[in-house]
Amino acid sequence: MTVAFKSTPSPQRRISSPVDLPSIQSKVVPFDQARKKRVKAALTNTVPLVNPLPTSTVVKTLPKPQPQPLWLTSIIAVQKVSSVVTSLIIGSTLTVYGLTVYGESSWTQEYPRLEKLRATEQQLRTAQELLKNEIAIAADSPATGLVVPQPGDMIYVEPAKPRPHPSPEPTAVIKLDPIPHSTLNRPLGY
Repeated sequence: MTVAFKSTPSPQRRISSPVDLPSIQSKVVPFDQARKKRVKAALTNTVPLVNPLPTSTVVKTLPKPQPQPLWLTSIIAVQKVSSVVTSLIIGSTLTVYGLTVYGESSWTQEYPRLEKLRATEQQLRTAQELLKNEIAIAADSPATGLVVPQPGDMIYVEPAKPRPHPSPEPTAVIKLDPIPHSTLNRPLGY
């Protein structure tokens, strides 16, 4: 979109009435003409002003802010600190809540698997005891060739003689001087 700018009329110039131009199929609308239409619409809807143009363009400075009392600044500081603490508490509460919900949902999903593993463990223990029982029954039958051990069939092995302990190598004896001679007089803390 293109906008055409004209200089604003100065207070000494007389504002002329808008000229109605024949409508052209163009999207370019003069900025001044659009502004005049808006001003005219605003003037017809509101009470007319006595002097529509400002007489002076002096910029007024804002007054300096007055210092706040001590009680008010302390209340504001307490509010800021409490809002930060509240935000931290809310954040940690939401984090703990999220972790709790996540833990419970994962526990709910894994609990059937745990029960299945427990049932499998019970079946394995039962199968192991059945195998032990079958082996014991098979060992009792004479066709296997297994014999009950008799005390006379035992073989005794005499223990070997203990090995001699290796003697430690003699170490050189270092004699320490009971009174050290200090060449420098300085405190022991250095």
